[in-house]
Amino acid sequence: MALPLLPLVVSALGAVVAKVFDFLFTFLAYKLARNLAVGVAAVIAAAALTLAMAQGIKLLIMAARVSLPPAFAVGLAFIPPNLNQVVATIITIRVSHFIWQWSMKNLSRYTMQVH
Repeated sequence: MALPLLPLVVSALGAVVAKVFDFLFTFLAYKLARNLAVGVAAVIAAAALTLAMAQGIKLLIMAARVSLPPAFAVGLAFIPPNLNQVVATIITIRVSHFIWQWSMKNLSRYTMQVH
């Protein structure tokens, strides 16, 4: 009598195990997708900030070349051509670090448990 119940038990256990694995893989896939989306958004935001700063600094240097007397324009010839990218990258790193420190401070402030 026990022999006909074996396929029924095996198929029921197989269905339960399949549902558990389906739930776990779906959960992990969504979690990975969310983390990846946040990372990509952070990289895009940093790149946009760097590009905007680089173009702004480049425009400031060009405006200084036009508006300064010719003697000062000769001095601007000693400025390296990639100065705007370097300064923009430094500003972006400092802004990103400030935002990270600010968010960590707020997270620690609001997640502290009072005993």
